[in-house]
Amino acid sequence: MKAAWRRFGQCGVIIAAGALQNCTRLESSKPLNRTPVFESTPPLRLANGKAVKPGLTYVYQVSATDPDVGDIVTLRMSAGPATATFSGGLLSWTPDLGQTGLEQVFKVEASDQSNVVTQTWSITPEPRTAPTSVTISPLSPGNLVETQPFIWVLSYEDDDPGSAVVTVQSPNGAIYLPSSHTINWTPPAGSAGPMYVQVTVTNNVGQVTSKILPGNVNPI
Repeated sequence: MKAAWRRFGQCGVIIAAGALQNCTRLESSKPLNRTPVFESTPPLRLANGKAVKPGLTYVYQVSATDPDVGDIVTLRMSAGPATATFSGGLLSWTPDLGQTGLEQVFKVEASDQSNVVTQTWSITPEPRTAPTSVTISPLSPGNLVETQPFIWVLSYEDDDPGSAVVTVQSPNGAIYLPSSHTINWTPPAGSAGPMYVQVTVTNNVGQVTSKILPGNVNPI
């Protein structure tokens, strides 16, 4: 009588004449899906190397790749200040005065839909000061004379001088030209006597510094 052979599966249990026998199970090996890798490192200072302060914009271009060919990496900011934005891998944040001295925690995730890796760092904005070293000086030697144009040069220091706003309170009719940083004024007829130049410089977070330069208008 011939033995009855029955096989279950490509490789598994063989029943031969009522007896159970095992065969070696062969399994194909599949490479493990690897996690994405960040190529960029979050800066802790501004692009110009200066400290992060209110009113100054901090930026970080996030970059990550995946070691597995064909895997697409998706980036997102999972934690950060409410005023921070994240688009196309670019993180942008301009802290306000209320965040001075308070640690702000950031988290950015890189995902390949199977694995997620996270970058975490923190920044504490340093105090911002009002504009400093404000000076007003004549462009060239000479006296103020009625009906003759006169020019002063204004200079000041600030963390973001280009965004500062200059307002001239006195003398009446004087004009400030940002392109040349000059105050231009023509004393009207009959204005001979004491006068003064007064300006305020306001930075982009509202901090103000004033400066007054006394002078005298001579008659024609």
